[in-house]
Amino acid sequence: MHLEGQEEASLQAVLEILPGPAGFRDFSAALQADMKLDTLIDLVEIFTHDDPLRLEDASGDVRLWGRWHRGALADARLDVDVPRLALRRDDEIILLEPLRARGQWLRSESGWEAWLQGDASAAERAEPIALREEDEPALPHYWHLRYGDEGWWLTTSRFELASLAAWRDRVLLPEGLIRTLDALEPRGLVSGLGFGRRNGHWVAQAAVHQVEVEPWDAVPGGGPLDAWVEARDFTGRVQFAGVGEPAFKLPQLYPEPMALSHASGEVRWSYDGPRTFVSGRGLQAGWQGAEVEGGFGLAIGGGMHGGLGLDLRFRDVDAVERPLMDWLPADVLGDQLDAWLAAGIAGRVAQGELRLHLPLLSEGSSVAPRLQLDLDIEQGRLPFAPQWPVIEGLEGRLRAGIDSLEADVHYAESLGVQATEGRVVLGDGLLRISGDLAGEAADVRRYLANVPLDAMAHVEEWRGEGSATGKLDVAMTLGDADDLALALKTEVALERLTYLPLGLQFREVRGPLAWLQRGDEGGLAGEISASVLGGPLRLDIDTLAGRVTGEGAVQVNQALQLFDAGALGELASGRLPWRARLQLGEHSNTLRLDSTLSGLAIDLPAPLGKQAQESRPLWVDVDLDRRWVEAEMGGDMRLRWRGLTESSLGQGQAWLGRLPDSPVWHDGPGWQVELYQSRLDLAQWGRPWHRWLMAAAPWAATARCPCAGCA
Repeated sequence: MHLEGQEEASLQAVLEILPGPAGFRDFSAALQADMKLDTLIDLVEIFTHDDPLRLEDASGDVRLWGRWHRGALADARLDVDVPRLALRRDDEIILLEPLRARGQWLRSESGWEAWLQGDASAAERAEPIALREEDEPALPHYWHLRYGDEGWWLTTSRFELASLAAWRDRVLLPEGLIRTLDALEPRGLVSGLGFGRRNGHWVAQAAVHQVEVEPWDAVPGGGPLDAWVEARDFTGRVQFAGVGEPAFKLPQLYPEPMALSHASGEVRWSYDGPRTFVSGRGLQAGWQGAEVEGGFGLAIGGGMHGGLGLDLRFRDVDAVERPLMDWLPADVLGDQLDAWLAAGIAGRVAQGELRLHLPLLSEGSSVAPRLQLDLDIEQGRLPFAPQWPVIEGLEGRLRAGIDSLEADVHYAESLGVQATEGRVVLGDGLLRISGDLAGEAADVRRYLANVPLDAMAHVEEWRGEGSATGKLDVAMTLGDADDLALALKTEVALERLTYLPLGLQFREVRGPLAWLQRGDEGGLAGEISASVLGGPLRLDIDTLAGRVTGEGAVQVNQALQLFDAGALGELASGRLPWRARLQLGEHSNTLRLDSTLSGLAIDLPAPLGKQAQESRPLWVDVDLDRRWVEAEMGGDMRLRWRGLTESSLGQGQAWLGRLPDSPVWHDGPGWQVELYQSRLDLAQWGRPWHRWLMAAAPWAATARCPCAGCA
């Protein structure tokens, strides 16, 4: 066959036909045809004038053999040798240099089969960039097509998966497939592909190697993976195992790809009209040194709101070396919980669960996400408020939701103070912490010294021996450290408590003692009993109410020795009982001290001297703000003193005998003493003072008192 204007024959064919037993109804025939492609360009142009994909140029030969038996084609074979084939789609040229193929079609009793072996390479200037450096073939070398009563089935050899995406703009592909390729950007090797129609169903199977895909809408991506893919109509499944260093990509929850040490599992999908459902089952992965397993579910499309659900279980999570926020989904927990967890909370999770439903909303829909986080914590670290001592060594269970958290603390420690039976609750922007505390005195002292409260500045002045137990309750608004309510209630049991500046020792300190804090205001409350200076002590404390009351007694000689005045033991001895009341206020702080002096002996002449069994009232008033002291004993002696800015000595007055009704301060600093006595026996006054002087200054023992009668 010649085409007009072509000298060389475009088609040469030899056909031999033989009649069968029934004549030409069951004939046998043989055909051989040879074609010259370069002479067929004009003919192809006529038939494909309006097609998007057209033959632009071709050269080479095509040979076709055919055999008919009993009036039906029984065997056909094809041999193609094309050095050059150019196709045009729009303004793009697809150039194949060379194209070689051999094929056979063979009828069988149940249908027919066809084989094709081919090799086509794209010229470098026309090859898609994504394929220029690939070692694997862009198209399969081997094809097998089978047709029978059940349907048809096509099987191919391996090819590069990216070729589908790379050729999507150059060849005619279904629009749905093009959109999928645009979204997933698949990369990897298809080791074998089989697809077709069986018993009225579309079926596909594929083995893929080192496949990677990008996330599509809310569908996760990742790779590289080895996988077996099965599809039937609108459903399918993928069984996969990670190779090399796989990554999991879920940008809705984790902005950065999740680098995995290993991964395996199964993913299923189905299409129900416009709706798409994807689920992951039996997923297992190694992530950041932890083991993770579980699944996910996804529903999207159809103009309805969809959702992404995660159900994960994990163990051996290290949130000490790696920040806790690297493990948790982003933008899900809520702003307040996110900020609190990011403040330095850490720990190791022996095991835990994460369940999440993330709505994928359509226009006009409003569905809140749901989160359930359940963790068993070891070696935890909890900085619950700025500048406060950090809670460490935490062991317990944590459960969290959206902007809510609950934790049961089995054990924790902070600067040596131990906590048990604790609980942490976060909700509505309020953080609450409670727990039982126990610690040795040195640990309690160290903890309190690091608490950022002004009242704790004097803790360093005290040192104890023994232990204390108690309960802590804290409530604070997240983001507002000044809105703090704290109750630290303890049961004190100290063998010894020393006030270091004076060396004053309290023994057998017992009783409940609490520190109560609200915002910037705080104070002590409790009832303490102890032994001090040889006598009992009992204090009733409520500094928030502005009062401290106490009563007790001291051995005078021990009190005098404390202030290096032991020599005064020559003048006073015995036991001194007392009662005191401290009033505390914003503008007035006063102390009132009362005593009957019963049990105190004073070796001085009248009216100051007294026997131990004799009672005599004593009161002392102290104004701590005005630096004012006033005292009176038995109606016979009164004194007062006030501090002066210009003198460290201050100004004092004392009256013995007649007491004035409205005394007037004298001029200048120092003391003024007035005596109103009908008779003053210098010998009686001199003897006790002489004995005190000899005790206080032994060098004075050789001196003689000028008073008559003094030894």
